[in-house]
Amino acid sequence: MIKVYPAVFHLEDGTYWVEFPDIPGCFSDGATLEDALTNAQEAMAVHLSSLLDHQHPLPAASNLADIIPEWLNDEAMARNINFSKVLQKGLLQELGIN
Repeated sequence: MIKVYPAVFHLEDGTYWVEFPDIPGCFSDGATLEDALTNAQEAMAVHLSSLLDHQHPLPAASNLADIIPEWLNDEAMARNINFSKVLQKGLLQELGIN
C-alpha cells in the first residue's frame, strides 16, 4: 500500500521549515526551498524507518480526496503522474528556482 503524507512548507526569517501534519514529531528545514525539500524527504524517510524498526505502526495518511479533488486525482493516476514530482516542479517554478 502506498501512503501519501502531505508536507507543509513555511518561510520564516529567510529560512524554510517543513512539517508533516500526519507524522507527529517529524520536522525539517533548509536554507533554501530546494534544501528544505531534500531535507524533508530524508527526515520523513528516517522517521518512518525508525517507527518500523521499533515495530510501531505507521501513522494514517490523510485521505487524498481531502487534499486533492477526486476528479483530478483520478486523471493524474490514469496518466501515471507522480504528485511529489509535479508539486516539486510547481513550487520551484513558482518561486523562480532552477
